[in-house]
Amino acid sequence: MGISIWRFRMMAQPVHRYAEEAAVDGAIFAFAQGTDPEAFLILESRHEKGISQWHFAIAPACGWELHAKRGDREVWSRPKWNRQDPNEVYGLVGPFAVDPKLFPAELIKSQQAK
Repeated sequence: MGISIWRFRMMAQPVHRYAEEAAVDGAIFAFAQGTDPEAFLILESRHEKGISQWHFAIAPACGWELHAKRGDREVWSRPKWNRQDPNEVYGLVGPFAVDPKLFPAELIKSQQAK
């Protein structure tokens, strides 16, 4: 069987943008095959020791082997998910603690009203 290389496109608009009231600036972008997200790029600006820097993380949304590059340099990779290995986790299930300052104030108010 041959090797297939698929290049995903980054969706033009972020799927989520941090609220203006958040302590940091950030957004989540989807990389898709067509319109099906295969991975997410989380970008976050952090202010540390008087310097603002962008940080990133990749979150896979599929079981395929994935690689991320910045320019010619590979900055992240993940092997194909082995469904036969019960010790290998593909996804996590919450709930998880989330900083409420990351969400728009309207969403927090609507959740509190329930």
